[in-house]
Amino acid sequence: MRNILLGLVASVTVAFTSCQGSNVDKQAASTTTCDPTSKTVRTVTDVAGVVYRDEPSQRYQIHAAQAGTVDVVDVGVVCGTLPSELQKEGTKVVFSGIYKEYVAPPSAPAGTTFYNLELTKVAAQ
Repeated sequence: MRNILLGLVASVTVAFTSCQGSNVDKQAASTTTCDPTSKTVRTVTDVAGVVYRDEPSQRYQIHAAQAGTVDVVDVGVVCGTLPSELQKEGTKVVFSGIYKEYVAPPSAPAGTTFYNLELTKVAAQ
């Protein structure tokens, strides 16, 4: 009888934990889209960049050096999903899109600016 009770408790615990995990995944997925009310900063066309993945947020970023500079980088945190063939760290891309205001950017080296990035076009370079 005790083994049956322990088995039942274990089953309920596993089921409850599984449900909690799926809720967390849904919340994480919903944070990958940009806030539609965030302010547009500028639109970019055919910019060269490099794909990186931010592990803590599990979001992809495209780093683009500003032309004519050696240490100024725009980091676009991709809204939505990056095409699977480009989801490899270090992939060189050419992209177009809209940089939007990034609320509470992480601390970064001087010359680095974070934006939310709504891609309109992206391809491997």
